[in-house]
Amino acid sequence: MKKQLALIVVVLLTTFSSFGQIVSKNNHFASAFIGLGGNAYDVLYYNLLVPPVGVQYEVIVTDKVGIGHVGVSGIASYAARTYGSLLYNSLYHYFTVGARGAYHFDLTEFFDDPIFSKLDPYAGLMLGMNFRMETSPDDFYTTAPNRVIPIADLIVGGRYFFSDNLAVMAELGFNVTFLNVGVTMKLNK
Repeated sequence: MKKQLALIVVVLLTTFSSFGQIVSKNNHFASAFIGLGGNAYDVLYYNLLVPPVGVQYEVIVTDKVGIGHVGVSGIASYAARTYGSLLYNSLYHYFTVGARGAYHFDLTEFFDDPIFSKLDPYAGLMLGMNFRMETSPDDFYTTAPNRVIPIADLIVGGRYFFSDNLAVMAELGFNVTFLNVGVTMKLNK
């Protein structure tokens, strides 16, 4: 009985002791994601060739401010869509780069449940540029030239850490994609 109790204590300590505070100043996070959905015009009129895929690198830059921490990050993504009709065929490449700021909420102050020590909810704003490049064998019908479009995106998301350094992530936005899902690695520096 004593051995079983000792084993349970060891398992509990190793499971929960590493999940104290997920986000703190100078933490670095690298994420890879795939985007689901897009703006309504693209979804209705274009065929998806390559879904939005991207990477993000974030650094937590503040000690605790209020009930959380502030992080800044760079983000880059790529997507491709095709458009075709009887008279016109085209391939669009979308490259998006941006800078993001996010506020990471520390919920462990409000909830005693250990699940909240593994959860990193956040909200933020992305400002960036979307580079759209069109290639078409039907140059005569080309109606939309290559463009650079400034973008802003509000995001709400979260990460769930299933180990010390690995998490699954999901975030909602309204401009680039409706939903990003992916993985995050915490890089301790």
